[in-house]
Amino acid sequence: MERNPHFFKVLLGDFSQRLASRCLHFLFGIPVQFLKHISTATSKRVTLQGPSGRYWNAELGKSSKGTFLCGGWAEFTEDHALREYEFLVFRYDGDFTFTVKIFGVNACEREDLFTVSQRKRRKLCEVNDRYVESSLDVGCVLLSSQFVIHEERSEAQEAANSFTSKFPFTTVKLCRYHIRHPYIMKLPSAFSHTHLPRKKSVLIIKDPNMKSWEVTFIPPKGDNDRLSAGWHDFFRGNDLMLGDFCVFELVKPLQLNVHIFR
Repeated sequence: MERNPHFFKVLLGDFSQRLASRCLHFLFGIPVQFLKHISTATSKRVTLQGPSGRYWNAELGKSSKGTFLCGGWAEFTEDHALREYEFLVFRYDGDFTFTVKIFGVNACEREDLFTVSQRKRRKLCEVNDRYVESSLDVGCVLLSSQFVIHEERSEAQEAANSFTSKFPFTTVKLCRYHIRHPYIMKLPSAFSHTHLPRKKSVLIIKDPNMKSWEVTFIPPKGDNDRLSAGWHDFFRGNDLMLGDFCVFELVKPLQLNVHIFR
């Protein structure tokens, strides 16, 4: 069984800020030994999945002193009210996507973050010598010596993050290991450990057309719970692709309705 690489960070100092343009030092660096698992291009957009199963965008930056998270990292720290000396574990899921687990100073996972979502923010972007307001979901880029507004999140991600239900649910962005051998779907532990049985079980998952599929749920020790046998049939039957978002909604003890956003 393929295992995804992990690294951890203890939050120290002014960890919430992005790259400081004048002093050129990184404040949330990625370990050098970890870089073999990811591309080290000068700038890449990355996706951070928080304990709630929702997603935040950030940037992967590089300087002479290392490779680091910047851009939306400041919003991620603010939304999760991160504090000094807390402990974060990053699992790399491929395609510039990280799943982040957050542990408090008491060494226990912060359960208060299982329901966190993005806060709405307003900021100013300069367009043709005037300033206009934009929300959290838009950013500014330099183009032809002007600042123009562009969408920072895909419509699929925004739709998935906007999903609400009276039932428990979690969101997963499809990465390479979801759609290749051995064809498994890892579920966020904050969701599965709370709502799914702690033994091997057969679950019914229903696609957006309410067609039923049987999948095997496996809760291994020391790793994320996963959907195994039957998952391959489900994603082929629903033409799932890399980058799609699936919201798993637990409507009955052993039934998940799956909402697909692409």
